[in-house]
Parts: sequence; C-alpha cells; structure tokens
Amino acid sequence: VGVPARIHEIQGAAHLSSLDGEVVSGVPGVVTARASNGFYMQDPTPDADPATSEGIFVFTSSSPAVAVGDAVLVGGRVQEFRGGCTPSCDPGSSGFDNLTLTEIVNPSVTPAGPGAA
Repeated sequence: VGVPARIHEIQGAAHLSSLDGEVVSGVPGVVTARASNGFYMQDPTPDADPATSEGIFVFTSSSPAVAVGDAVLVGGRVQEFRGGCTPSCDPGSSGFDNLTLTEIVNPSVTPAGPGAA
C-alpha cells in the first residue's frame, strides 16, 4: 500500500530523499513532460518552502500511458538513481561522481480527474 506523500515530502530539503527505499502512495501530480521511459510530474498545490522541489520523475521503464497535462495519483518505491557514464565521459570514468535523481519506480498510475494546461 505505502505511505501517503506529497512530492515535496519525497524530495525533502536535502539532496537525498529521507524516503529512499520506502513505498509511497497517493502522490498527486500533473504530468509536465514525457520521456521514453517515464514522465515528470509536478505537485498542483506546492508548499511554501523554497528548499523543497515540487517535481519528480516517475520511471515506468517503457513509454508511459499519460499525456502532458494529465492529473494523476502515483504510488511506488522512492529511489535515488545515479546515471552511468555517457559516451562523452572521459575514458575510465565510471559515473560514480554523478549526482542522483530522486524518482518513483515500479509505479502504479491512476487518473485523478481533470488535468491542467
């Protein structure tokens, strides 16, 4: 089932999420962009803390079944993803110096009413 959460609670004010590894549920958002392996969403009612982020990536591993502007509720496991070295990295670079991206993995995505422009 998971812990109900908002994006700013998942992101927190630190670089790494305090919910890393935890299962969350009912995370509300509006889809802001699609990728080939997931989508970005933003909280429609942000908090007033400039130290917390209101956006997060939802990793679906394949083309997501959402459109930009869709309102959704997402559940899944919070994970800190560290991207590997790209072909443009220096020889011998492993990507371990890269910063992590907080994301929701193994998601369940439910439509949540009318979206936003």
